[in-house]
Amino acid sequence: TPEKRYERKMDVAEKAMTDSNYEEAVTAYEAALGIFDDRVPAMNGLLSAQISAGESDGARENFTEFRTVTENSEDIVAFYEYADDLYSDTDSLIDAYKEGYNLTNDNGLKKNLVTAYVDRADAMDNSDYENKIAAYGDALDLDSTNESALSGRKACAYAVLDDMMDAQQYDQAESFINTYADSM
Repeated sequence: TPEKRYERKMDVAEKAMTDSNYEEAVTAYEAALGIFDDRVPAMNGLLSAQISAGESDGARENFTEFRTVTENSEDIVAFYEYADDLYSDTDSLIDAYKEGYNLTNDNGLKKNLVTAYVDRADAMDNSDYENKIAAYGDALDLDSTNESALSGRKACAYAVLDDMMDAQQYDQAESFINTYADSM
């Protein structure tokens, strides 16, 4: 039966992963997905095997394709946790974690999303303070007690105010304070 064939392919794949034979595991997971293309354990296994085999491009392509899965289960959470291994840019991480969190409401994915928002803000220059403060705000919307976001937003605000005061831009400093005082 298809179910038995699927189970045999998964057994072969899992043994290959245990033996660190990642190419064989990739082939077996692909064969399992050829039988049932919507099985999350096979998707997660394929991603893990591809990452372990150094096939990051293939894993990213599969991750993008597999993201159409809409069921809510622990396997889905594990699937979205692969985003950290697949993407180095914060925007892609945010997109993946936001999608996963919206789909599952998982606290681990929420924490990853908050961290990605903070990382995005930390990477911004203070001259782009509106977007930087907004990125910290995105993190704080999800976790209002996140120390990294709170201290990052505060440091940005002080740096911007210091720059305005040093440049004797008192009207801009007053406007900045009026704009952000309530949110900080």
